[in-house]
Amino acid sequence: VLQPLRVRAHAPPVFDDRYIPYLRAAGLLGVALVVSRGMPVFNAPALTALVDRWRPETHSFHLPSGEMTITLQDVAMILALPLRGHAVTGRTENPGWRAQVEQLFGIPLNIEQGQGGKKKQNGIPLSWLSQNFSQLDDDAEPWRVECYARAYILHLLGGVLFPDAGGDIASAIWIPLVANLGDLGRFSWGSAVLAWTYRQLCEACCRQAPSSNMSGCVLLIQLWMWLRLPVGRPKWRQSSTTWPYNEPDMEKTVAYLFERTATAHAHRDVAYKHYVNEMDCLQPQH
Repeated sequence: VLQPLRVRAHAPPVFDDRYIPYLRAAGLLGVALVVSRGMPVFNAPALTALVDRWRPETHSFHLPSGEMTITLQDVAMILALPLRGHAVTGRTENPGWRAQVEQLFGIPLNIEQGQGGKKKQNGIPLSWLSQNFSQLDDDAEPWRVECYARAYILHLLGGVLFPDAGGDIASAIWIPLVANLGDLGRFSWGSAVLAWTYRQLCEACCRQAPSSNMSGCVLLIQLWMWLRLPVGRPKWRQSSTTWPYNEPDMEKTVAYLFERTATAHAHRDVAYKHYVNEMDCLQPQH
């Protein structure tokens, strides 16, 4: 019997206001502020019930009331990611990426060996980023601030926006991109996140293993589900979080409609069946 999917998403290290210029230039400031509030408690049983209704042929959720899908407008409204810009592309093969990591971050990356001397992963472990770049000193020099901002952005890309089924590394494909933070603002991050999420939904809905992972931008999927469907939704309430910014490009998104929820799901299989039944009973007026 298949169990509810395990969610793959990791919050970045502690947010620091000194990262703001770099995040703004990269087009990632809006989503960074959403994440800085704290990642929500992902409702894995409800998300699994939703993924079960995903159809790769149409890239949409098939519900009793009709078809629905996550759109570019949703990405902009929820995560404040830019839609205009160049396509996000990169090389999957980059033999020199480890040396580039040491050059960018100032410390060597030691990766454990797998069987036969092969490398276990082709990317930077998120745990390594968190361990070495979690807390920026108050008197840090500008070059160190930039280094920590680069680590934060890399963690944001690998752990929140583009996590894979493993969910514990930032792919080496991002290394050349974060080498020049000023160029990151040229990309259409919104369309890239949506395309990656579609791909991961297509893989998750065809799972075969008794225990499988759910990746893609789960933050986007969870918030979209809360906004669009009355299934597993926490209380609608304007966030009480103090908003210390008054700049036009830092307005709150619809993600701030929800307070952080501490809902626990001890009986995941029972909760999953409950949410499946709720999905089956949805009508257009809902």
